[in-house]
Amino acid sequence: MKVFPTILSFLLLWSCFKAIGQDKTAILPEDPLISQVKVIDSLSLTIDRSIAIDSINALLQDKSFQLAKTDLKILKLKLLVDVALYDEAILLSIELLEKSTIEPEQQVKVLLQRALVYEIQEEMVLSKKDLNRVERIYENGELDRNEDYGEFLYRSASWYRVNDRHNEARRLAMGAFNYGKQFDYKNVTATSLLVLGLITPSDSVQKMREYFTKSLQEYKRHGDEQGIRNMYYLLASSYMMDDQVEMARTYNDSINKEYTFGQSYVMSSVYKQQSEIEEQLGMQQQALESYKLYKLSDDEYKQRARDIRTKELEYQFAVEETVLRNQKLQEQLDDRDRSFNRLLLLLGFLIIFLLLTGLFLFWIYRKNNKIKEQNDSISAINLDLSKTIKRKDFLLKEVNHRVKNNLAFIQSLIGFQIDEATQQETTRNLTGLNNRIQAMSIVHERLIHRTDVASGDTVKIKSYLDDMIDALLQMSNKKVQSSTDFEDFEVNAQTALPLGIIMNELITNSLKHAQPIDNKLKIHVTVTDFEEYVVLTYRDNGVEFLEKQSEDHLGLFIVRSMARQLKGKVQREQSSFVIRLKKKSFR
Repeated sequence: MKVFPTILSFLLLWSCFKAIGQDKTAILPEDPLISQVKVIDSLSLTIDRSIAIDSINALLQDKSFQLAKTDLKILKLKLLVDVALYDEAILLSIELLEKSTIEPEQQVKVLLQRALVYEIQEEMVLSKKDLNRVERIYENGELDRNEDYGEFLYRSASWYRVNDRHNEARRLAMGAFNYGKQFDYKNVTATSLLVLGLITPSDSVQKMREYFTKSLQEYKRHGDEQGIRNMYYLLASSYMMDDQVEMARTYNDSINKEYTFGQSYVMSSVYKQQSEIEEQLGMQQQALESYKLYKLSDDEYKQRARDIRTKELEYQFAVEETVLRNQKLQEQLDDRDRSFNRLLLLLGFLIIFLLLTGLFLFWIYRKNNKIKEQNDSISAINLDLSKTIKRKDFLLKEVNHRVKNNLAFIQSLIGFQIDEATQQETTRNLTGLNNRIQAMSIVHERLIHRTDVASGDTVKIKSYLDDMIDALLQMSNKKVQSSTDFEDFEVNAQTALPLGIIMNELITNSLKHAQPIDNKLKIHVTVTDFEEYVVLTYRDNGVEFLEKQSEDHLGLFIVRSMARQLKGKVQREQSSFVIRLKKKSFR
């Protein structure tokens, strides 16, 4: 029969309110408004839900009542579920669970209510997720097991029953029953027996009725009149299932006799059941009257639900209006605070600016005095340096002049020795020596004219080497064709001088020893700049090269000595050279 899902939903809802009614005095604090809370408590027990919801909304809007508002909202959540305002209940549950201050016990109560709503709406996956969250709270030790744990057990049993997993449902319902017995939680014990009865197959009505009877006895033992009336309703329904209509009428009459206060949803179900019983007994007139009472009660229930929904919307509107008004007031206060803070900040900046300005002016004064003293000292030093530089320039010019004269004198002496020499080898050696000195004189002359060595002026490599090669080739009586590829960069004199001497020795070596096939000597030279290094590549077209002279030859010795002076490296293959030289740093 389709009556049992409706019965189960109503009874599980009612069980929730019994539990909250039993715990209410422990939840709410002592407060001047405690009498209002007790009124709500009594209304929830008498199932007058609309008045209870109105009272809760009034307390929630009362600024003087700030304590236990979360507990009030949880009670309101249960009331909304009871009057089938499921959408409003879901929204309220989301609001409660989003609070970071919600306690584990409060969280459990909210999750159990939402799991029931999802079960009623046949959202079984969402319902199970909430039940699983409750289970994790208990398993993780966040909350000691209490009466809510018993509700979790029979709520889980109900979920498995709806999903036709009766073995798990029966196991959990029995667990809830034993748990309620152990700790004397009468609501848990009675409700678990109710669920066990609903799990029982419809072809075992007698077994179902036994569970309902035991549940009825539990309610009687604890003096729970509402539970007694609900079990009368279920027992009447069970007797109707196996056509024991008279027994069904007996239990239904017991409800009508003892239901001194009413709630439309409950009474509409009772009147409908009474109409069905009277119809089966052939009491058509009475059945019609009972059916009319059913329709009146049902309409009254629906109207009351609409009224509650309307009031709830009005409450939400009032809350939102209050929130907006508070936000506006808060924004005004924030603006005023920001303006005041800006004023304080501006004043602070002004004071700091004045202090810094004073310090800066004092620092400028001290600094100017120091600068004046330093300028005077520097002027004196510069004067001394100018005199020193002039003396140095004079001495350097004198040295260069004497070097030039000495080189010329040495060349003259060598020339006399050449004229007096009788042996050909001596003449050849003296001539080579004279050529080297002539080349060094050329290098010296070019450096003197192009740079001030003492002051650290730079030398342009391209023009420096081009002039040197031209001068050396003009001294030779051989036909020489030179090709050069010099990058246009600058080095200091400390780098240019060894590089010029190396170039002189390589060209002198080619002029002296190279033996080209057509007696026309060809020389190719490249100089490349690599930031910290200079790479010189040199080769001629001579057909042979005397390897035995490689180490003892004076020219090659000079080349290697100059390369070592610049921390360089000489690579040679026959008459080809690759020389890598490190630049001297500028000073």
